[in-house]
Amino acid sequence: MNTAHLVDCGLGNLMSVANTLESLGCDIVRCASPAQLENSTHIVLPGVGAFGDAIAKMRDSGLDKAIVSAVREGKKLLGICLGMQLLFDKSYEYGEHEGLHLIPGEVRKMETAPFNLRLPHIGWNDTFMLKKDDIFEGMNNPTCFYYINSYSCICLNRENILGEYEYGEKYCAIVRKDNIVGVQFHPEKSQKGGLKLLKAFISM
Repeated sequence: MNTAHLVDCGLGNLMSVANTLESLGCDIVRCASPAQLENSTHIVLPGVGAFGDAIAKMRDSGLDKAIVSAVREGKKLLGICLGMQLLFDKSYEYGEHEGLHLIPGEVRKMETAPFNLRLPHIGWNDTFMLKKDDIFEGMNNPTCFYYINSYSCICLNRENILGEYEYGEKYCAIVRKDNIVGVQFHPEKSQKGGLKLLKAFISM
């Protein structure tokens, strides 16, 4: 049975992610300190809330350096929603904040004025897969996922972008760099598509 180490930054409710992973037969280790990541193989970084608060709590606990070290050791990492945004170099959400510097790029507020769209962007949205990848095992193209976000990731290297969605403009939905995967949507809220993605990750 696979084990997922779920990073607890003290923000948001991790239970929906934990419950979904457990439904796939995955054991869960909830991690609030660097030492708890030492024996990990698959790390999940979920996120609900503001970028600045999340990265500050990670730095206070030392989880930021522990995650970077784990990735360099070859451990698998999945960032979900805010967790994906934290993978990037910096965010401009309520100021300017340094991220984990794992994927080149930055996080900025989504453009809505030209399209008369509301923020946050909430609901189901078709997500288009731009290239083949094992994280898409068994999925249709496009696959519909559930989003809740006002900020989006601007990826500097197009090679890292696996999927896009459209909300007025096209935005980055899925990124991958070697053993790192990030998804802007919530797979734990995305029914069959989300289950397939999480299953593919824990099988990597």
